[in-house]
Amino acid sequence: YMVIAFRGTQIHKIKDLVMDAKFKIEKKADNQYQESLNLPSGHTGFRRGIFNLLENEFIFKKINNFIQSINYKGNISTFPIYLTGHSLGAGLASLLIQPLIHYNYHFSGAYLFAPPLAIGKEDAKIIYQKYGKIIHEIVNYRDYIARATPYHRKKLAHIGTFYRIHRNGKIHQEKERFINLRKREKHKIIEFHRLINHIIHLKKQENCNTCVEKRSKHLKR
Repeated sequence: YMVIAFRGTQIHKIKDLVMDAKFKIEKKADNQYQESLNLPSGHTGFRRGIFNLLENEFIFKKINNFIQSINYKGNISTFPIYLTGHSLGAGLASLLIQPLIHYNYHFSGAYLFAPPLAIGKEDAKIIYQKYGKIIHEIVNYRDYIARATPYHRKKLAHIGTFYRIHRNGKIHQEKERFINLRKREKHKIIEFHRLINHIIHLKKQENCNTCVEKRSKHLKR
């Protein structure tokens, strides 16, 4: 199998900051070529980042080269591909799902950490209905990036099964909701968002798959 991982925002890289800042909503296709890529509507910066990856970085060619290099005997359409990313990277990973499927690759699942809202509501609904059970969105407690602004929540939506790391460190699968930071917690906004603070909790024995599933059955939906 292959895992394609997208890194989160690097503060010292101007292109990352510019990508984050272009938060207006871009329609599904501005031209016939973009339409052929099957990019969903969504966050302008993230969309253009993926468009560049497809057009200039030739990611599909690189995927094909990797599959061939390991002498995979099956068809490319049966080779499992997983996506993951943190923050900005989670937004990029979510936008790559539809192009992968459109070009007949075998999308097997995604693990998105502190995912920002990236995809227009109509397209997000389609992705969720088809693949929501294999897309896992993990949010650490009261993360502002995943909660976003009222503008984003009106136009964009998340696409997967929602998990929250609670204040006690336990992970629950629950219905998505947006929780404000308390005044005494606002200085921890970066701490809650950092990837390392997701990984620490994921490694705990109390957050094994079976534990999370059993714990989540008792939550109100």
